[in-house]
Amino acid sequence: MINQWSPSLGVTEWGAMDATGRRVTYSSAALARANAPFWTVYRWDGNDDKLTINLTSDLSKCLGVFGVDTSHATIVRSGSVCNVAPQATATGSVWRIESGNLRWVPFSTPGFLTGRPSANISDTGGRFDVDRDNTRFSSLPTSLLTPTRDHPFTASGSFPADPARTAVYSGTAEPSTPIEVKDNGGKLVASTTSDADGNWTINFPAPDIRGSLYTVHVNQIIDGTATGNIQVDLDYGTRVSITTPTDQATVPAGATTISGAGEPGSQVQVINNGGTTPVLSTTVAANGTWTGSANLARGEHVLEAKQLSKGARTTTDTVTVNPGQSALTAATITTDEYTPGQRTTFTGTATAGATIDILAADDAVIASGVQVAADGSFSFQATPAASTTEYSFRVRQTLGSDTRTDGPFTIVGAVPVTVTQPTTVTPGVTNTFVGTGPAGSSYRVLNVSGTQIVPGTFTIDAQGNWTFQRVVSTGATKFDFRLETTDARGTTTTSPLFSIPSGQLTPVTVQTTQVIPGRENTFSGTATPGAMFSVLNISDTVLDPGIGSTFRVGPDGRWQFTRVVSTGATGFRFKVRQTLNGQTVTSELFTIPAATA
Repeated sequence: MINQWSPSLGVTEWGAMDATGRRVTYSSAALARANAPFWTVYRWDGNDDKLTINLTSDLSKCLGVFGVDTSHATIVRSGSVCNVAPQATATGSVWRIESGNLRWVPFSTPGFLTGRPSANISDTGGRFDVDRDNTRFSSLPTSLLTPTRDHPFTASGSFPADPARTAVYSGTAEPSTPIEVKDNGGKLVASTTSDADGNWTINFPAPDIRGSLYTVHVNQIIDGTATGNIQVDLDYGTRVSITTPTDQATVPAGATTISGAGEPGSQVQVINNGGTTPVLSTTVAANGTWTGSANLARGEHVLEAKQLSKGARTTTDTVTVNPGQSALTAATITTDEYTPGQRTTFTGTATAGATIDILAADDAVIASGVQVAADGSFSFQATPAASTTEYSFRVRQTLGSDTRTDGPFTIVGAVPVTVTQPTTVTPGVTNTFVGTGPAGSSYRVLNVSGTQIVPGTFTIDAQGNWTFQRVVSTGATKFDFRLETTDARGTTTTSPLFSIPSGQLTPVTVQTTQVIPGRENTFSGTATPGAMFSVLNISDTVLDPGIGSTFRVGPDGRWQFTRVVSTGATGFRFKVRQTLNGQTVTSELFTIPAATA
Protein backbone atom coordinates (compact mmCIF):
# COMPACT_ATOMS: atom_id res chain seq x y z
CA MET A 1 0.00 0.00 0.00
CA ILE A 2 1.68 3.21 -1.17
CA ASN A 3 1.03 6.95 -0.90
CA GLN A 4 2.55 9.09 -3.70
CA TRP A 5 2.62 12.87 -3.35
CA SER A 6 2.46 15.42 -6.15
CA PRO A 7 5.84 16.12 -7.76
CA SER A 8 5.25 19.82 -7.34
CA LEU A 9 5.99 19.32 -3.64
CA GLY A 10 9.23 17.57 -4.48
CA VAL A 11 8.63 14.83 -1.83
CA THR A 12 7.71 11.17 -1.81
CA GLU A 13 6.50 9.70 1.49
CA TRP A 14 5.57 6.07 2.32
CA GLY A 15 3.16 4.71 4.88
CA ALA A 16 4.23 1.92 7.28
CA MET A 17 2.28 -1.39 7.02
CA ASP A 18 1.71 -3.33 10.26
CA ALA A 19 2.12 -7.13 10.74
CA THR A 20 -1.51 -7.93 9.96
CA GLY A 21 -1.32 -6.52 6.43
CA ARG A 22 -4.45 -4.47 7.15
CA ARG A 23 -3.30 -1.07 8.42
CA VAL A 24 -0.91 1.62 7.12
CA THR A 25 0.24 4.51 9.31
CA TYR A 26 1.42 7.82 7.80
CA SER A 27 3.80 10.27 9.41
CA SER A 28 2.48 13.53 10.81
CA ALA A 29 4.61 15.51 8.38
CA ALA A 30 3.06 13.76 5.43
CA LEU A 31 -0.48 14.14 6.69
CA ALA A 32 0.03 17.87 7.32
CA ARG A 33 0.23 18.48 3.56
CA ALA A 34 -3.54 18.24 3.12
CA ASN A 35 -3.63 21.08 0.56
CA ALA A 36 -1.39 19.21 -1.88
CA PRO A 37 -3.03 16.94 -4.41
CA PHE A 38 -1.99 13.32 -3.89
CA TRP A 39 -3.02 9.84 -4.86
CA THR A 40 -3.28 6.79 -2.60
CA VAL A 41 -2.66 3.66 -4.67
CA TYR A 42 -3.79 0.20 -3.51
CA ARG A 43 -3.10 -3.16 -5.01
CA TRP A 44 -4.64 -6.38 -3.68
CA ASP A 45 -4.53 -10.11 -4.58
CA GLY A 46 -7.30 -12.23 -6.09
CA ASN A 47 -9.21 -11.12 -9.15
CA ASP A 48 -8.10 -7.50 -8.64
CA ASP A 49 -4.52 -8.04 -9.78
CA LYS A 50 -4.85 -5.33 -12.51
CA LEU A 51 -6.19 -1.91 -11.63
CA THR A 52 -6.70 1.22 -13.72
CA ILE A 53 -7.68 4.45 -11.97
CA ASN A 54 -8.57 7.67 -13.86
CA LEU A 55 -8.73 10.93 -11.94
CA THR A 56 -10.67 13.73 -13.65
CA SER A 57 -11.65 17.27 -12.76
CA ASP A 58 -15.25 16.16 -12.29
CA LEU A 59 -15.30 14.85 -8.73
CA SER A 60 -18.64 13.17 -9.30
CA LYS A 61 -16.89 10.87 -11.78
CA CYS A 62 -13.57 10.51 -10.09
CA LEU A 63 -12.26 7.02 -9.39
CA GLY A 64 -10.03 6.39 -6.46
CA VAL A 65 -9.63 4.25 -3.41
CA PHE A 66 -9.18 6.38 -0.33
CA GLY A 67 -11.11 7.82 2.56
CA VAL A 68 -10.84 9.49 5.92
CA ASP A 69 -10.79 8.57 9.57
CA THR A 70 -10.84 11.81 11.55
CA SER A 71 -9.75 10.19 14.82
CA HIS A 72 -6.62 8.38 13.68
CA ALA A 73 -3.78 9.20 11.32
CA THR A 74 -4.10 5.85 9.62
CA ILE A 75 -5.39 4.11 6.52
CA VAL A 76 -7.72 1.25 7.43
CA ARG A 77 -9.31 -1.25 5.06
CA SER A 78 -12.49 -2.94 6.29
CA GLY A 79 -14.27 -5.22 3.85
CA SER A 80 -14.32 -3.29 0.62
CA VAL A 81 -13.84 0.16 2.20
CA CYS A 82 -10.50 1.91 2.71
CA ASN A 83 -10.09 5.06 4.81
CA VAL A 84 -7.31 7.63 5.06
CA ALA A 85 -6.86 10.35 7.62
CA PRO A 86 -4.70 13.17 6.30
CA GLN A 87 -5.09 15.17 9.50
CA ALA A 88 -7.30 15.30 12.58
CA THR A 89 -9.47 18.14 11.28
CA ALA A 90 -10.05 16.78 7.79
CA THR A 91 -13.19 15.20 6.52
CA GLY A 92 -12.89 12.56 3.84
CA SER A 93 -14.19 10.53 0.96
CA VAL A 94 -14.66 6.81 0.37
CA TRP A 95 -14.46 4.48 -2.59
CA ARG A 96 -16.37 1.21 -2.49
CA ILE A 97 -16.11 -1.96 -4.58
CA GLU A 98 -19.59 -2.86 -5.81
CA SER A 99 -20.30 -5.73 -8.23
CA GLY A 100 -16.63 -5.83 -9.14
CA ASN A 101 -16.48 -2.07 -9.98
CA LEU A 102 -15.00 0.86 -8.12
CA ARG A 103 -17.68 3.40 -7.18
CA TRP A 104 -17.04 6.87 -5.81
CA VAL A 105 -18.76 8.10 -2.65
CA PRO A 106 -17.89 11.84 -2.60
CA PHE A 107 -17.02 13.79 0.50
CA SER A 108 -16.46 17.49 1.15
CA THR A 109 -13.14 18.72 2.45
CA PRO A 110 -11.98 22.18 1.41
CA GLY A 111 -8.52 22.09 -0.04
CA PHE A 112 -8.45 18.32 -0.37
CA LEU A 113 -7.64 17.29 -3.96
CA THR A 114 -7.38 20.97 -4.95
CA GLY A 115 -6.79 21.89 -8.51
CA ARG A 116 -8.05 19.92 -11.46
CA PRO A 117 -5.91 16.80 -11.44
CA SER A 118 -6.09 14.31 -14.26
CA ALA A 119 -4.10 11.09 -14.05
CA ASN A 120 -3.93 7.57 -15.39
CA ILE A 121 -2.70 4.77 -13.14
CA SER A 122 -2.20 1.36 -14.70
CA ASP A 123 -0.22 -1.86 -14.21
CA THR A 124 2.29 -2.00 -17.05
CA GLY A 125 4.59 -4.97 -16.96
CA GLY A 126 4.97 -5.18 -13.20
CA ARG A 127 5.12 -1.40 -12.62
CA PHE A 128 2.60 1.25 -11.72
CA ASP A 129 3.05 4.37 -13.87
CA VAL A 130 1.27 7.54 -12.76
CA ASP A 131 0.83 10.45 -15.20
CA ARG A 132 -0.48 13.91 -14.40
CA ASP A 133 -1.39 16.14 -17.30
CA ASN A 134 0.28 13.57 -19.56
CA THR A 135 3.55 13.98 -17.70
CA ARG A 136 5.03 10.81 -16.20
CA PHE A 137 6.36 11.71 -12.79
CA SER A 138 6.56 8.43 -10.83
CA SER A 139 7.35 4.79 -11.51
CA LEU A 140 6.33 2.44 -8.64
CA PRO A 141 7.86 -1.10 -8.50
CA THR A 142 5.31 -3.86 -8.05
CA SER A 143 7.42 -5.32 -5.22
CA LEU A 144 6.54 -2.29 -3.09
CA LEU A 145 2.80 -2.84 -3.39
CA THR A 146 1.42 -4.72 -0.38
CA PRO A 147 -1.78 -6.81 -0.65
CA THR A 148 -4.67 -5.68 1.49
CA ARG A 149 -7.17 -7.98 3.20
CA ASP A 150 -10.96 -7.93 3.07
CA HIS A 151 -11.69 -9.97 6.27
CA PRO A 152 -10.73 -8.94 9.81
CA PHE A 153 -8.86 -11.52 11.88
CA THR A 154 -10.50 -12.24 15.24
CA ALA A 155 -10.20 -14.96 17.88
CA SER A 156 -11.95 -15.68 21.17
CA GLY A 157 -12.66 -18.57 23.54
CA SER A 158 -15.79 -19.72 25.36
CA PHE A 159 -17.24 -22.57 27.44
CA PRO A 160 -20.53 -24.31 26.51
CA ALA A 161 -23.22 -24.42 29.17
CA ASP A 162 -22.86 -28.19 29.42
CA PRO A 163 -19.67 -28.86 31.47
CA ALA A 164 -19.23 -32.18 29.68
CA ARG A 165 -18.53 -30.31 26.43
CA THR A 166 -15.08 -28.99 25.61
CA ALA A 167 -14.09 -25.34 25.30
CA VAL A 168 -14.51 -23.61 21.92
CA TYR A 169 -12.11 -21.26 20.15
CA SER A 170 -13.66 -19.33 17.25
CA GLY A 171 -13.29 -16.23 15.12
CA THR A 172 -12.92 -14.84 11.61
CA ALA A 173 -10.05 -14.80 9.13
CA GLU A 174 -9.39 -14.70 5.43
CA PRO A 175 -11.49 -17.40 3.69
CA SER A 176 -9.97 -20.90 3.45
CA THR A 177 -6.94 -19.88 5.49
CA PRO A 178 -5.04 -22.13 7.94
CA ILE A 179 -5.50 -21.23 11.61
CA GLU A 180 -2.93 -22.24 14.23
CA VAL A 181 -3.33 -22.24 18.02
CA LYS A 182 -0.16 -22.41 20.12
CA ASP A 183 0.39 -22.45 23.86
CA ASN A 184 2.66 -20.06 25.74
CA GLY A 185 5.62 -22.28 24.99
CA GLY A 186 5.04 -22.06 21.24
CA LYS A 187 3.77 -25.64 20.96
CA LEU A 188 1.04 -26.19 18.36
CA VAL A 189 -2.00 -27.44 20.30
CA ALA A 190 -4.77 -27.09 17.70
CA SER A 191 -5.33 -26.10 14.09
CA THR A 192 -8.09 -25.75 11.52
CA THR A 193 -8.94 -23.91 8.30
CA SER A 194 -11.44 -21.08 7.97
CA ASP A 195 -14.47 -21.72 5.79
CA ALA A 196 -15.42 -19.92 2.56
CA ASP A 197 -16.90 -17.05 4.59
CA GLY A 198 -13.80 -16.69 6.76
CA ASN A 199 -15.35 -18.22 9.89
CA TRP A 200 -13.50 -20.83 11.96
CA THR A 201 -14.19 -22.93 15.09
CA ILE A 202 -12.10 -25.37 17.16
CA ASN A 203 -13.42 -27.65 19.91
CA PHE A 204 -10.51 -27.86 22.34
CA PRO A 205 -10.02 -30.68 24.91
CA ALA A 206 -9.28 -29.57 28.44
CA PRO A 207 -5.54 -28.99 28.93
CA ASP A 208 -3.52 -30.64 31.68
CA ILE A 209 -2.67 -27.61 33.82
CA ARG A 210 -2.19 -27.19 37.54
CA GLY A 211 -3.71 -23.71 37.67
CA SER A 212 -6.94 -22.34 36.26
CA LEU A 213 -5.85 -19.93 33.48
CA TYR A 214 -4.88 -21.33 30.09
CA THR A 215 -3.40 -18.97 27.49
CA VAL A 216 -3.04 -19.56 23.76
CA HIS A 217 -1.92 -17.47 20.81
CA VAL A 218 -3.92 -17.66 17.58
CA ASN A 219 -2.57 -16.84 14.12
CA GLN A 220 -3.77 -17.12 10.56
CA ILE A 221 -1.19 -18.41 8.08
CA ILE A 222 -0.96 -16.20 4.97
CA ASP A 223 1.58 -16.97 2.30
CA GLY A 224 3.34 -19.24 4.79
CA THR A 225 3.63 -16.51 7.43
CA ALA A 226 1.81 -16.47 10.76
CA THR A 227 -0.02 -13.17 11.24
CA GLY A 228 -2.40 -11.81 13.85
CA ASN A 229 -1.01 -13.31 17.06
CA ILE A 230 -4.17 -12.83 19.11
CA GLN A 231 -3.87 -13.92 22.74
CA VAL A 232 -6.88 -15.79 24.12
CA ASP A 233 -7.21 -16.60 27.83
CA LEU A 234 -9.63 -19.20 29.23
CA ASP A 235 -10.22 -19.57 32.96
CA TYR A 236 -11.04 -23.22 33.70
CA GLY A 237 -11.80 -22.48 37.32
CA THR A 238 -10.76 -24.11 40.59
CA ARG A 239 -9.38 -27.64 40.77
CA VAL A 240 -11.04 -30.08 43.16
CA SER A 241 -9.41 -30.69 46.53
CA ILE A 242 -10.16 -32.66 49.70
CA THR A 243 -9.78 -30.63 52.88
CA THR A 244 -11.39 -33.05 55.37
CA PRO A 245 -10.16 -35.58 56.37
CA THR A 246 -6.54 -34.64 55.86
CA ASP A 247 -4.01 -36.98 54.29
CA GLN A 248 -2.67 -39.70 56.65
CA ALA A 249 -5.38 -38.94 59.22
CA THR A 250 -6.96 -41.63 61.42
CA VAL A 251 -10.75 -41.85 61.27
CA PRO A 252 -13.09 -44.23 63.10
CA ALA A 253 -15.22 -46.77 61.29
CA GLY A 254 -18.71 -45.62 60.33
CA ALA A 255 -20.10 -42.41 58.85
CA THR A 256 -17.22 -40.13 57.85
CA THR A 257 -17.56 -36.51 56.71
CA ILE A 258 -15.63 -35.75 53.53
CA SER A 259 -15.33 -32.09 52.46
CA GLY A 260 -13.37 -30.02 50.00
CA ALA A 261 -13.24 -27.18 47.49
CA GLY A 262 -13.87 -26.91 43.76
CA GLU A 263 -15.41 -24.95 40.90
CA PRO A 264 -18.94 -23.73 41.77
CA GLY A 265 -21.65 -25.78 40.08
CA SER A 266 -19.35 -28.68 39.22
CA GLN A 267 -20.11 -32.31 40.02
CA VAL A 268 -17.83 -34.10 42.51
CA GLN A 269 -17.62 -37.84 43.16
CA VAL A 270 -15.51 -39.60 45.80
CA ILE A 271 -14.15 -43.09 45.08
CA ASN A 272 -12.90 -45.37 47.86
CA ASN A 273 -9.93 -47.70 47.29
CA GLY A 274 -10.19 -47.60 43.51
CA GLY A 275 -13.76 -48.88 43.43
CA THR A 276 -16.19 -48.37 40.57
CA THR A 277 -19.14 -47.02 42.58
CA PRO A 278 -18.79 -43.58 44.23
CA VAL A 279 -19.23 -43.49 48.00
CA LEU A 280 -20.20 -39.82 47.74
CA SER A 281 -21.67 -37.63 44.96
CA THR A 282 -22.35 -33.92 45.39
CA THR A 283 -22.26 -30.47 43.72
CA VAL A 284 -19.84 -27.66 44.53
CA ALA A 285 -21.73 -24.81 46.18
CA ALA A 286 -21.64 -21.19 45.00
CA ASN A 287 -18.99 -20.42 47.61
CA GLY A 288 -16.70 -23.06 46.09
CA THR A 289 -17.05 -25.72 48.79
CA TRP A 290 -18.56 -29.22 48.85
CA THR A 291 -19.28 -31.77 51.58
CA GLY A 292 -20.86 -35.18 52.15
CA SER A 293 -20.72 -38.34 54.23
CA ALA A 294 -19.60 -41.92 53.50
CA ASN A 295 -19.58 -45.09 55.58
CA LEU A 296 -16.02 -46.36 55.93
CA ALA A 297 -15.16 -49.72 57.47
CA ARG A 298 -12.14 -50.25 59.64
CA GLY A 299 -8.90 -50.24 57.68
CA GLU A 300 -6.90 -48.14 55.25
CA HIS A 301 -8.87 -46.09 52.73
CA VAL A 302 -7.61 -44.19 49.70
CA LEU A 303 -10.20 -41.50 48.95
CA GLU A 304 -10.09 -39.91 45.50
CA ALA A 305 -12.26 -36.90 44.63
CA LYS A 306 -13.06 -36.38 40.95
CA GLN A 307 -14.55 -33.13 39.62
CA LEU A 308 -16.03 -32.51 36.17
CA SER A 309 -16.02 -28.75 35.53
CA LYS A 310 -16.51 -26.42 32.57
CA GLY A 311 -14.75 -27.29 29.36
CA ALA A 312 -14.96 -31.04 30.17
CA ARG A 313 -12.05 -30.63 32.56
CA THR A 314 -11.56 -33.46 35.05
CA THR A 315 -9.43 -32.81 38.13
CA THR A 316 -8.68 -35.15 41.03
CA ASP A 317 -7.32 -35.06 44.56
CA THR A 318 -6.45 -38.00 46.81
CA VAL A 319 -5.97 -38.53 50.54
CA THR A 320 -5.19 -41.70 52.49
CA VAL A 321 -6.77 -42.30 55.89
CA ASN A 322 -5.88 -45.01 58.42
CA PRO A 323 -2.64 -45.79 56.58
CA GLY A 324 -1.43 -49.36 57.06
CA GLN A 325 -4.63 -50.43 58.80
CA SER A 326 -6.49 -53.35 57.20
CA ALA A 327 -10.09 -54.34 57.73
CA LEU A 328 -9.45 -57.73 56.16
CA THR A 329 -7.61 -60.72 57.59
CA ALA A 330 -4.60 -61.86 55.60
CA ALA A 331 -5.33 -64.92 53.49
CA THR A 332 -3.49 -68.22 54.02
CA ILE A 333 -3.29 -71.43 51.98
CA THR A 334 -3.31 -74.78 53.81
CA THR A 335 -2.79 -77.03 50.78
CA ASP A 336 0.91 -77.80 50.43
CA GLU A 337 0.98 -80.10 47.41
CA TYR A 338 -0.86 -80.77 44.16
CA THR A 339 -0.71 -83.38 41.44
CA PRO A 340 0.36 -81.95 38.07
CA GLY A 341 -2.23 -82.44 35.38
CA GLN A 342 -4.98 -83.37 37.84
CA ARG A 343 -7.83 -81.30 39.23
CA THR A 344 -6.83 -80.33 42.75
CA THR A 345 -8.78 -78.82 45.63
CA PHE A 346 -6.87 -75.98 47.30
CA THR A 347 -7.93 -74.83 50.79
CA GLY A 348 -7.15 -71.79 52.92
CA THR A 349 -8.40 -69.15 55.36
CA ALA A 350 -9.47 -65.52 54.94
CA THR A 351 -11.94 -62.96 56.34
CA ALA A 352 -15.31 -64.49 57.21
CA GLY A 353 -18.00 -63.32 54.78
CA ALA A 354 -15.54 -62.01 52.20
CA THR A 355 -15.68 -62.87 48.52
CA ILE A 356 -12.46 -64.22 47.02
CA ASP A 357 -10.96 -64.16 43.54
CA ILE A 358 -7.96 -66.36 42.77
CA LEU A 359 -5.55 -64.59 40.40
CA ALA A 360 -2.68 -65.91 38.29
CA ALA A 361 0.63 -64.05 37.99
CA ASP A 362 -0.69 -62.12 34.96
CA ASP A 363 -3.91 -61.21 36.86
CA ALA A 364 -5.95 -63.74 34.89
CA VAL A 365 -8.81 -65.04 37.04
CA ILE A 366 -8.38 -68.71 38.01
CA ALA A 367 -11.50 -68.83 40.21
CA SER A 368 -13.95 -66.08 41.11
CA GLY A 369 -16.78 -65.48 43.55
CA VAL A 370 -15.44 -67.92 46.16
CA GLN A 371 -17.26 -67.31 49.46
CA VAL A 372 -15.40 -67.46 52.77
CA ALA A 373 -17.34 -69.46 55.36
CA ALA A 374 -18.27 -68.14 58.79
CA ASP A 375 -15.31 -70.00 60.28
CA GLY A 376 -12.94 -68.23 57.83
CA SER A 377 -12.27 -71.25 55.60
CA PHE A 378 -12.53 -71.39 51.82
CA SER A 379 -11.59 -73.75 48.99
CA PHE A 380 -11.37 -73.72 45.21
CA GLN A 381 -10.41 -76.17 42.49
CA ALA A 382 -7.88 -75.81 39.69
CA THR A 383 -5.98 -78.07 37.30
CA PRO A 384 -2.28 -77.16 37.12
CA ALA A 385 -0.58 -78.16 33.89
CA ALA A 386 0.94 -81.64 33.82
CA SER A 387 4.37 -80.17 33.07
CA THR A 388 4.47 -77.91 36.15
CA THR A 389 6.47 -78.46 39.33
CA GLU A 390 5.10 -75.37 41.13
CA TYR A 391 1.74 -73.61 41.11
CA SER A 392 1.50 -69.94 42.13
CA PHE A 393 -1.50 -67.68 42.64
CA ARG A 394 -2.73 -64.68 44.65
CA VAL A 395 -5.87 -64.30 46.76
CA ARG A 396 -7.93 -61.10 46.40
CA GLN A 397 -10.55 -60.51 49.09
CA THR A 398 -13.49 -58.13 48.83
CA LEU A 399 -15.81 -57.25 51.67
CA GLY A 400 -18.06 -54.25 51.13
CA SER A 401 -15.83 -51.48 49.79
CA ASP A 402 -12.67 -53.05 51.24
CA THR A 403 -10.23 -55.04 49.15
CA ARG A 404 -6.89 -56.66 49.86
CA THR A 405 -4.69 -59.01 47.89
CA ASP A 406 -2.28 -61.52 49.43
CA GLY A 407 0.34 -63.74 47.86
CA PRO A 408 1.71 -65.02 45.71
CA PHE A 409 1.30 -68.45 47.26
CA THR A 410 3.49 -71.15 45.70
CA ILE A 411 2.46 -74.80 46.04
CA VAL A 412 4.88 -77.60 45.22
CA GLY A 413 3.74 -80.18 42.71
CA ALA A 414 3.76 -83.83 43.79
CA VAL A 415 6.26 -86.14 42.09
CA PRO A 416 4.35 -87.69 39.19
CA VAL A 417 4.15 -91.43 38.57
CA THR A 418 5.94 -92.54 35.39
CA VAL A 419 6.52 -95.87 33.59
CA THR A 420 10.03 -96.54 32.32
CA GLN A 421 9.67 -100.22 31.25
CA PRO A 422 8.48 -102.03 29.23
CA THR A 423 7.71 -100.20 26.03
CA THR A 424 5.69 -103.21 24.81
CA VAL A 425 4.13 -106.21 26.59
CA THR A 426 4.15 -109.88 25.65
CA PRO A 427 0.67 -111.45 25.91
CA GLY A 428 0.36 -114.88 27.52
CA VAL A 429 3.39 -114.56 29.79
CA THR A 430 4.42 -112.69 32.96
CA ASN A 431 5.60 -109.14 32.24
CA THR A 432 7.64 -106.94 34.60
CA PHE A 433 6.70 -103.24 34.95
CA VAL A 434 9.10 -100.60 36.30
CA GLY A 435 8.70 -96.86 36.94
CA THR A 436 9.17 -93.88 39.27
CA GLY A 437 6.98 -92.04 41.78
CA PRO A 438 6.97 -90.17 45.12
CA ALA A 439 9.52 -91.84 47.38
CA GLY A 440 8.08 -93.54 50.46
CA SER A 441 4.51 -93.62 49.17
CA SER A 442 2.56 -96.87 49.15
CA TYR A 443 0.90 -97.94 45.93
CA ARG A 444 -1.63 -100.33 44.43
CA VAL A 445 -2.08 -101.41 40.80
CA LEU A 446 -5.57 -100.74 39.38
CA ASN A 447 -7.24 -101.36 36.05
CA VAL A 448 -9.07 -98.75 34.00
CA SER A 449 -12.17 -99.16 36.19
CA GLY A 450 -10.26 -98.68 39.44
CA THR A 451 -10.26 -102.37 40.42
CA GLN A 452 -7.06 -103.74 41.95
CA ILE A 453 -5.44 -106.19 39.50
CA VAL A 454 -2.20 -107.01 41.33
CA PRO A 455 -2.77 -108.36 44.87
CA GLY A 456 -1.11 -106.48 47.71
CA THR A 457 0.12 -103.01 48.59
CA PHE A 458 3.69 -102.04 47.77
CA THR A 459 6.04 -99.20 48.70
CA ILE A 460 8.02 -96.92 46.40
CA ASP A 461 11.64 -97.10 47.54
CA ALA A 462 13.76 -94.20 48.80
CA GLN A 463 15.08 -93.56 45.30
CA GLY A 464 11.53 -93.21 43.97
CA ASN A 465 11.43 -96.57 42.10
CA TRP A 466 8.52 -99.00 41.93
CA THR A 467 7.94 -102.37 40.20
CA PHE A 468 5.35 -105.13 39.83
CA GLN A 469 4.70 -108.23 37.69
CA ARG A 470 1.58 -109.22 35.84
CA VAL A 471 0.60 -111.87 33.28
CA VAL A 472 -0.82 -110.19 30.20
CA SER A 473 -3.77 -112.04 28.73
CA THR A 474 -3.14 -114.19 25.67
CA GLY A 475 -4.11 -112.35 22.50
CA ALA A 476 -4.21 -108.95 24.21
CA THR A 477 -3.16 -106.01 22.04
CA LYS A 478 -2.27 -103.79 25.02
CA PHE A 479 -2.14 -103.60 28.80
CA ASP A 480 -3.81 -100.71 30.70
CA PHE A 481 -3.27 -99.82 34.36
CA ARG A 482 -3.07 -97.00 36.91
CA LEU A 483 -0.99 -96.58 40.06
CA GLU A 484 -2.77 -95.39 43.19
CA THR A 485 -0.28 -93.78 45.61
CA THR A 486 -0.73 -92.70 49.23
CA ASP A 487 1.88 -90.40 50.81
CA ALA A 488 2.96 -90.13 54.44
CA ARG A 489 0.23 -87.54 55.16
CA GLY A 490 -2.41 -89.94 53.94
CA THR A 491 -3.08 -88.06 50.72
CA THR A 492 -4.12 -90.51 48.02
CA THR A 493 -3.77 -89.74 44.34
CA THR A 494 -4.32 -91.82 41.24
CA SER A 495 -2.01 -91.61 38.25
CA PRO A 496 -3.13 -91.11 34.69
CA LEU A 497 -4.00 -94.27 32.75
CA PHE A 498 -0.91 -95.97 31.32
CA SER A 499 -1.45 -98.03 28.14
CA ILE A 500 1.39 -100.27 26.90
CA PRO A 501 0.91 -101.94 23.51
CA SER A 502 1.70 -105.60 22.72
CA GLY A 503 4.90 -106.29 20.81
CA GLN A 504 4.73 -107.32 17.10
CA LEU A 505 6.28 -110.59 15.77
CA THR A 506 9.46 -110.20 13.74
CA PRO A 507 9.10 -111.31 10.09
CA VAL A 508 10.83 -114.64 9.21
CA THR A 509 13.96 -114.59 7.06
CA VAL A 510 15.84 -117.59 5.52
CA GLN A 511 19.62 -117.61 5.26
CA THR A 512 20.01 -121.03 3.44
CA THR A 513 20.67 -120.42 -0.25
CA GLN A 514 20.73 -123.98 -1.82
CA VAL A 515 20.03 -127.65 -1.02
CA ILE A 516 21.69 -130.94 -2.03
CA PRO A 517 19.10 -133.55 -3.09
CA GLY A 518 19.38 -137.03 -1.53
CA ARG A 519 21.03 -135.69 1.62
CA GLU A 520 20.05 -134.13 4.95
CA ASN A 521 20.16 -130.34 4.68
CA THR A 522 20.25 -127.73 7.46
CA PHE A 523 17.94 -124.73 7.11
CA SER A 524 18.44 -121.55 9.18
CA GLY A 525 17.21 -117.97 9.46
CA THR A 526 15.80 -115.33 11.84
CA ALA A 527 12.43 -114.71 13.56
CA THR A 528 10.98 -113.36 16.83
CA PRO A 529 13.15 -114.26 19.85
CA GLY A 530 11.42 -116.88 22.04
CA ALA A 531 8.68 -117.64 19.53
CA MET A 532 7.65 -121.21 18.76
CA PHE A 533 7.82 -122.04 15.07
CA SER A 534 6.65 -124.90 12.81
CA VAL A 535 7.74 -125.81 9.29
CA LEU A 536 4.84 -126.10 6.82
CA ASN A 537 4.58 -127.33 3.26
CA ILE A 538 2.99 -125.47 0.40
CA SER A 539 -0.46 -126.52 1.70
CA ASP A 540 0.21 -125.12 5.19
CA THR A 541 0.46 -128.67 6.56
CA VAL A 542 3.08 -129.40 9.20
CA LEU A 543 5.85 -131.54 7.81
CA ASP A 544 6.22 -135.10 9.20
CA PRO A 545 6.36 -134.58 12.99
CA GLY A 546 8.83 -137.39 13.11
CA ILE A 547 11.56 -135.01 11.94
CA GLY A 548 10.94 -132.67 14.83
CA SER A 549 9.40 -129.79 12.95
CA THR A 550 8.29 -127.67 15.95
CA PHE A 551 11.03 -125.54 17.47
CA ARG A 552 11.67 -122.36 19.51
CA VAL A 553 13.50 -119.35 18.15
CA GLY A 554 16.63 -118.61 20.18
CA PRO A 555 17.11 -115.49 22.34
CA ASP A 556 19.27 -114.11 19.56
CA GLY A 557 16.37 -114.42 17.14
CA ARG A 558 17.89 -117.31 15.18
CA TRP A 559 16.11 -120.55 14.24
CA GLN A 560 17.28 -123.83 12.59
CA PHE A 561 15.94 -127.23 11.45
CA THR A 562 17.19 -130.21 9.30
CA ARG A 563 15.44 -132.04 6.51
CA VAL A 564 16.41 -134.72 3.89
CA VAL A 565 15.70 -133.39 0.44
CA SER A 566 14.43 -136.04 -2.00
CA THR A 567 16.84 -137.38 -4.62
CA GLY A 568 16.31 -135.70 -7.93
CA ALA A 569 14.48 -132.76 -6.40
CA THR A 570 15.13 -129.44 -8.08
CA GLY A 571 14.57 -127.56 -4.83
CA PHE A 572 12.84 -127.44 -1.46
CA ARG A 573 9.82 -125.26 -0.65
CA PHE A 574 8.44 -124.46 2.83
CA LYS A 575 6.82 -121.90 5.13
CA VAL A 576 7.54 -120.95 8.76
CA ARG A 577 4.68 -120.32 11.20
CA GLN A 578 5.72 -118.58 14.44
CA THR A 579 3.64 -118.18 17.60
CA LEU A 580 4.29 -115.90 20.61
CA ASN A 581 2.07 -114.32 23.25
CA GLY A 582 -1.04 -115.56 21.57
CA GLN A 583 -0.05 -114.19 18.18
CA THR A 584 0.48 -116.54 15.21
CA VAL A 585 1.96 -115.43 11.90
CA THR A 586 2.78 -117.59 8.84
CA SER A 587 5.56 -116.50 6.54
CA GLU A 588 5.62 -116.38 2.79
CA LEU A 589 6.57 -119.52 0.79
CA PHE A 590 10.35 -119.90 0.61
CA THR A 591 11.94 -121.83 -2.35
CA ILE A 592 15.52 -123.01 -1.94
CA PRO A 593 16.97 -124.28 -5.25
CA ALA A 594 19.02 -127.51 -5.59
CA ALA A 595 22.75 -127.13 -6.02
CA THR A 596 24.04 -127.66 -9.54
CA ALA A 597 27.02 -129.89 -10.33
